[in-house]
Amino acid sequence: TPHVGDWEAGSAFMTCHGVRSFYAIAKPPRNRRVSEHLLETREARGIGVLPRRGGMNLVAKLLLSGAWVGLLLDHRPNGKHLVAPFFNRPALCERSAATLIRRMKAPLVFGATYMTERRWHYHTVVTAIVEPEELAGLDPVGIQTRINAELERLILKAPDQYFWLHD
Repeated sequence: TPHVGDWEAGSAFMTCHGVRSFYAIAKPPRNRRVSEHLLETREARGIGVLPRRGGMNLVAKLLLSGAWVGLLLDHRPNGKHLVAPFFNRPALCERSAATLIRRMKAPLVFGATYMTERRWHYHTVVTAIVEPEELAGLDPVGIQTRINAELERLILKAPDQYFWLHD
């Protein structure tokens, strides 16, 4: 998913609907109290939290064990990256997700949890499930281009809920 809607509610949705082993890669906020609160809340919901730095190294092992891994894929990459179109502009993208997907042959599930007009009520959608066969033969840039197209669809469903503050 991209940073659209309420990704905290979205991760809670996963564990509330039968996903027994769910992990998310997260960069902790700089404010220690906020960071501790978020970590406690996520863990209380049954969400395993992987660090942004080094977390991708654990993903392959988790996927092999049957776990689900949630990623916010519209971050600016650290280190190695690739360039793929995002809203018709070249964008620096994380290379690790596309590389891992090729290697693991895991399906990609695209979704978001949008806030509704009613307070504390959300609408979760899954817009696409991309099977590994659909990505066969694509290089990491081709995979990332497909990922970005799906992220764009999610953002365009509620552009007013797109919250991207990273440089």
